[in-house]
Amino acid sequence: QTCALPIFSSWLESPNLVCNAVQWYLSNDFFYYAIFPFIALCYGRHKIAGIVACLACISVSLGHNLWSSLDAKSWIGQTYKIYSAWPADRLHDPYFPVWARYHSHGVGILFGWFLLEEKRNQFFTKFLSRRGALVKLLIILGD
Repeated sequence: QTCALPIFSSWLESPNLVCNAVQWYLSNDFFYYAIFPFIALCYGRHKIAGIVACLACISVSLGHNLWSSLDAKSWIGQTYKIYSAWPADRLHDPYFPVWARYHSHGVGILFGWFLLEEKRNQFFTKFLSRRGALVKLLIILGD
């Protein structure tokens, strides 16, 4: 059996070509980290562009999973199938392909940017404290 190079294992036509079981997961992570500088560059140039780029990648990932579920008529139940019952082709595989798993990484990036922005400007904290002061004032006036 010929083994694929570890870096390309998430792009293989069949997971059976992977020699080391965790190799495909590390390969997926590698590609997420490899595209992050480009998304971060967009964010550094213009915050909205970075957020849109990240949301576009998330949309592709979620769109693939939705399409593969609808096309295979397996709906959400495919998540609970044992590995041998999963689709053999990469187009319908909801788990192993690199493009099928980006959404969790993308949400982490967006949340990290939200925390960074909150630390800098405290917009959310100020927003909540203003609303809290208004609620306290209404309670006092109501008494």
